Amino acid sequence: MCTNSGYVWTVFYICLFLPLYKLKAQNSQIDSLKTLLLASKPDTHRLHLLNELSKAYFKISSDTIRFFALREKQLAQNLKQIYWQASAENNLGISCFFEASYTRALQHYRRALQLYQSIRSERGISSVYNNLGNIERALGNYPKALDYYQRGLAIQEKIQDLGLLGVSYNNIGIIFKRQGEYNKAITYYLKSLQIRKKLQDYKGVVSCYTNLGVVYNKLKQYTKGLFYCKKSLHLAQRLKLNRALYYNNVGYAFFKLNQSDSALMYIQQGYAIAEKNQDKLGKIRAYLHLAWVYYAQKAYEKTIFVAKQALTIAQQLNRRDEISQLSHVLFQSHQQLAHYQLALKYHLLHTQSKDSLINDSKTKEITRLELSYVFDKKQAFLKMQQQVKEQKIRMDSEKKLVQERWYLFSALAGLFVLAIISTFVFRSRQIQKHLNSQLVKQKDKLVMLNEELLQTQDEITAQHNHIEQQHKALVEYKYNTEGSVRAARNIQLALLPFEKDLTKVFKKHFVVYRPKNIVSGDFYWIKTINEQRLIVVADCVGHGIPGAFMSLIGINLLDKIIFQEGLTDPAGVFERLHQEINQVLQQYIDAKWSMGMDAVLCSLVEQNDGNTRLVFSGAKNPLYYVLPGTTALEVIQGDRKSIGGTRGANKSFINKEMVFPPGTLLYAGSDGLQDQNNIARQTFGTRRLQAVLKSCASLPFAQQKQRIEHCIDEYMQGTTQRDDILWVGIEL
Repeated sequence: MCTNSGYVWTVFYICLFLPLYKLKAQNSQIDSLKTLLLASKPDTHRLHLLNELSKAYFKISSDTIRFFALREKQLAQNLKQIYWQASAENNLGISCFFEASYTRALQHYRRALQLYQSIRSERGISSVYNNLGNIERALGNYPKALDYYQRGLAIQEKIQDLGLLGVSYNNIGIIFKRQGEYNKAITYYLKSLQIRKKLQDYKGVVSCYTNLGVVYNKLKQYTKGLFYCKKSLHLAQRLKLNRALYYNNVGYAFFKLNQSDSALMYIQQGYAIAEKNQDKLGKIRAYLHLAWVYYAQKAYEKTIFVAKQALTIAQQLNRRDEISQLSHVLFQSHQQLAHYQLALKYHLLHTQSKDSLINDSKTKEITRLELSYVFDKKQAFLKMQQQVKEQKIRMDSEKKLVQERWYLFSALAGLFVLAIISTFVFRSRQIQKHLNSQLVKQKDKLVMLNEELLQTQDEITAQHNHIEQQHKALVEYKYNTEGSVRAARNIQLALLPFEKDLTKVFKKHFVVYRPKNIVSGDFYWIKTINEQRLIVVADCVGHGIPGAFMSLIGINLLDKIIFQEGLTDPAGVFERLHQEINQVLQQYIDAKWSMGMDAVLCSLVEQNDGNTRLVFSGAKNPLYYVLPGTTALEVIQGDRKSIGGTRGANKSFINKEMVFPPGTLLYAGSDGLQDQNNIARQTFGTRRLQAVLKSCASLPFAQQKQRIEHCIDEYMQGTTQRDDILWVGIEL
């Protein structure tokens, strides 16, 4: 028996450690069990409560399962309760299995099996066989796994344990799924689903929905696969089962339906949950699905990065199935990048792991086990029939005379029935002859229809070949176009100020430059003329290639106006730039070519007293500044006129002058950040931008850039970039 001090320590550990393992899946039933446990005495009732609490945390927290199972084992040993000792060892094995510690799990399961066999507990023995099958399945030993499952199934059918039958059918379905026999897998999953619905075992229903979704995805029936994966996820959410598996499966189905954004969202949620729960297998599958999505997007470097992360974990856990799939996607990615040596390495690994998973000997062994199980079952049934027959013969021997009379009556009745059947057969043959003549006519019609269908099929094949040729041409055109645009990006970057030139003009500065596409419609232009420093931050109309061409026009015209014409007054430069763009694009002839730009131009001249004289002109865009020793963000508004186009022809650009002390911070940029939307379609906005700039002002410039880019990335989660983004910060 447990001492009172032992009980006190048990209560102490429960109160101290259980809050660490509480997950969202804990419900009122778990809380009720804990309350009953604290009030229980050290007897078999407490053993039952400890066992139920261990089961309540299956697939939620392996540490919490171990916590209750160890206390169940200790109390069972003190009370010399073999059944509960076996139950505790079984639960400890399950805890190790969820941690992928398969060697330790096998040790616990074998001890549990010996204890159950010593007391002839058929239900306990069958449950351990299921768990041993799970270990062999995880290690890729499918014939051995199927052997354990069928041993358990034979016992469960004998004792009519529907709960364990549902588990066994599900596990056997998984084996057939792993071996590629998907229709057999579906048959067993549906058997399991029927039982679990009948028992209202909703966690089991979640498992069946999950497996059905996976199999239909394997059969390339992705709409049906997504249907079951979503049912699994929604039911799991209602049950508060927070597992990465459900999100990964939904993400994979969306990926196969070419919905990449939705796929990435669900897979990333699955990875976050796996990371939080320290679920190594969940991390492997999330990485694997991410690799597939990135490969489909032709992001081969990303594909290789996530696949290698997953492969390392899979090799540690000896997950052969995942090793095979990951090595295959690594082989394909390296092949696309022309890394042929690495591609060969991963191709060999894929071939070896695939051969170890599915080969003729394993398939034959599984078939032999399945037939052996069916044969043994039939033999047992025939033996039982023989016993019943012998008993019946002994009972019927006493009524032999009565039976003979009945036999005679039966013979006469049989003759009568035979006469009736003969009449029926004769009439049936007459009817059959008539039907056969009609069938011959219908057959001739079908032959004609078949010839028409074959002709139609030839036409469809020809159309298909034509479409394939067009597709190849489009792919080649796209590749050439993207190569040209990438070359254009290098040219555009060469026209922007280099980092070393920026540092000469402004020692402390940052530039956040994010094109929406490969090339950008935003640019920045910084030059020094004598003692005058000029900085332009411009946002051209459009993005991508049109915006990039517009930015090249703007840079060339600024060089012409300032260096050739010698004009450095900000307002004058903008007026002249406005005229040049009108003339270059012939906007005075056709007003529909309203291309132009919004921009900021600052002229900075350092005075004898150390202060800096600023002359500012803005085409719609403002200039933000923060004075040294303050945290207030001030703004100088630009003129309500754009550069280029025919609107606002009666308005002029105006200079605004100010004198700033050393240490003043200046910020200018495009409207791409303010217009960026989040997943809820809400824009970033000017207020949020001003709050970000204000919070950055006290940080070093390198950290200011990191803060702004972090805010952009965080706000854009789950969506795509809407426009080019440019922001420049300098310190006077």
